[in-house]
Amino acid sequence: MGKINFNSAIVKYFFVAFILVFFGNSNAVSDVIKDKVTEIVQDFERHLQNENREKYYVVIRDFPDRDTKEKKKLSKEIASTCTSVILERFRDKKNMIVLDRENIEAIEKEVFIETNEIHFEQDKWKEKLGKKLGTGCLITGTIVKLSKSIKIDAQMIDIVSGATLASSDESIRLDEIDKAYIDDYQEISKGLAFHVNYIYRAAGKGSPKPIRKGDVLRSGDRYKIIFTPEKDCYVYIFQVDSLEQVFALFPMENSENPVKKGLTYYAPGTSKSFRLDKNTGIEKIYFIASKAKNTELEDLSKKLDDLRIKQDHKQADKIQNEIKQHFRSTRGNRGVDSVVSDDEESASWDGDNSSSLASSVLSQIIESYSDSSKVMSVLEFVHE
Repeated sequence: MGKINFNSAIVKYFFVAFILVFFGNSNAVSDVIKDKVTEIVQDFERHLQNENREKYYVVIRDFPDRDTKEKKKLSKEIASTCTSVILERFRDKKNMIVLDRENIEAIEKEVFIETNEIHFEQDKWKEKLGKKLGTGCLITGTIVKLSKSIKIDAQMIDIVSGATLASSDESIRLDEIDKAYIDDYQEISKGLAFHVNYIYRAAGKGSPKPIRKGDVLRSGDRYKIIFTPEKDCYVYIFQVDSLEQVFALFPMENSENPVKKGLTYYAPGTSKSFRLDKNTGIEKIYFIASKAKNTELEDLSKKLDDLRIKQDHKQADKIQNEIKQHFRSTRGNRGVDSVVSDDEESASWDGDNSSSLASSVLSQIIESYSDSSKVMSVLEFVHE
């Protein structure tokens, strides 16, 4: 009997030890986040403590990933903890009204602020939120995963003037963070991946063939690009032709951007193709993708189209050089002679056939990228 009691005592001891370690560790993880957020709030405390106006609003928003602008569990946990810490530390300040993400959701929709936009937009806040709330501040920021830690960058911004009142940053070691947060964050950090097929038909006849780097195509050959993204994102496809002229191949009119995970897209269309002109030389197709809208590239592309319509060749050349510089840092006569209907061709690759071509007949190119919010792939071929 004594022996049985002894073993029971051992079992109870290890069970209690397990409970203490498991829950103690969980609490420790929460405490680390709270400690770091408390230090940030302390950096902002002077401004908050000195506010004695009748009403002072503190607006707290999520802390998305710095590069992707996506928000996950850790982003929301930091904002939630920030709300709790401020409510706890300033509970005696009756004039302070704290608004967290849920409280300001309706206001944000009215002011048309994107849910993934954390930067202060002075006109919007000054004209809308400033009038609606009166005096107050916005507390927001970003997180970024480094090799051994996650860094929190926080800002305190006056919602009327747009002035930055204070900044603060803290780092949390990866081994101090709950694995669930890390696993969830890895989903943010995953790069973009695509199934991309560049295909052509000689003189628009016969069976489609894949275009590979260094292949030779000839004037009159017809080609298209078929791709399927593995994540929602923005895609921009440009061609620099043999005369160094830049042309946008995607998105074209009626094309979707952002593109959606798992859907297959065709440039210029399921029943259309590009046709090479008579100017021979090296052709390059740039396949560019980003998790966020690439406003700079979109603006440059639109300017180039407008200048070509106006036949302002000097300014058009300048914009083309800016686009090429954009390529480096991350159509005169056209390499694409025209976009033609596939119905004119002797063999059809219409919408019903294109998807099977992309998955079976054609050589499939898979472009995978890690830890990047903006990627680019270049296909170069010879035009004879």
